[in-house]
Amino acid sequence: MKFDFEQQMMREKAMPAKWRDRGEPEMRQGPPPGDRMDDGVYAGYLDGKEIYAAPADAPRSYTFNEAATYATQLNRENYLGHDDWRVPNKQELDVLYRNQTEGALKGTFNTETYWSSLEDGDYAWAQRFSDGTQFLTDRYDGSSLRLVR
Repeated sequence: MKFDFEQQMMREKAMPAKWRDRGEPEMRQGPPPGDRMDDGVYAGYLDGKEIYAAPADAPRSYTFNEAATYATQLNRENYLGHDDWRVPNKQELDVLYRNQTEGALKGTFNTETYWSSLEDGDYAWAQRFSDGTQFLTDRYDGSSLRLVR
């Protein structure tokens, strides 16, 4: 029997976000998500790497291109002592979503849409933090932004 990816995606979309298999990374020792550090907030672990997030959203909504420009600006300023801030990819954004109620991350996200770094023509991937849905949206729309490193 052939596996039907399309059918599986439909099933996952119908499930509440907390029930979906979100590709949970392997278990490891380390700080708990939400631990506040001098150089950001520990957000989680993905593909063998720790993810640190800015302690708060960027100050306004941004288009997709403006989001990348904002990350470049913070890197020039050596924000929190680092010059490797970036717009999160889809998987990193989902780690932020899953851990948004943990420690110093709690209460710092809104329920709106956040940009990922993945673009597709005039569209880019984003994630709604009210329910975890990831979707393509017009890259010229304004969305929230949380940088990671």
